Amino acid sequence: MGMFMALMLAAIAVTRLFPDTGTGRFLHRWLAEKPAAWLATIERKHVIFLALAALLVVVLREAVPMVAGAGDLALFAMWDASVYLDVVMAAWTIAALARGRSGWAVVRHRLGQLVARRRPRAARPRARRTRAVRPVANDDDGDGWALAA
Repeated sequence: MGMFMALMLAAIAVTRLFPDTGTGRFLHRWLAEKPAAWLATIERKHVIFLALAALLVVVLREAVPMVAGAGDLALFAMWDASVYLDVVMAAWTIAALARGRSGWAVVRHRLGQLVARRRPRAARPRARRTRAVRPVANDDDGDGWALAA
């Protein structure tokens, strides 16, 4: 508990002493602005429901052990804890799959942008096709003087 209080005091000190830094703005946003916005959405009906639930817990804390024996309460507590852990693990698995799927979509999108951003190469002119030159049939291998007949 002491470590947590020291951590919170350090967060408050950073927020108050260094409000213009990135860390100060981050801490102020998540430790002051977001909770204040959430508290602003609470209505009177929520407060009444919370008060009734707290009163019910206080009243039933005394009555439940009288109705059920200690063994029944122990079995109920074990069943409740196992169901709770199953639900938490299922929610964690679903959240991890959703994050992985969305993360993969972001990676594919960024790679697509990277590929699309590359400039295409300049088109090279196509080489013209040339026909092989056949040797002429009346060429002599002589010294180049033509003989007349």
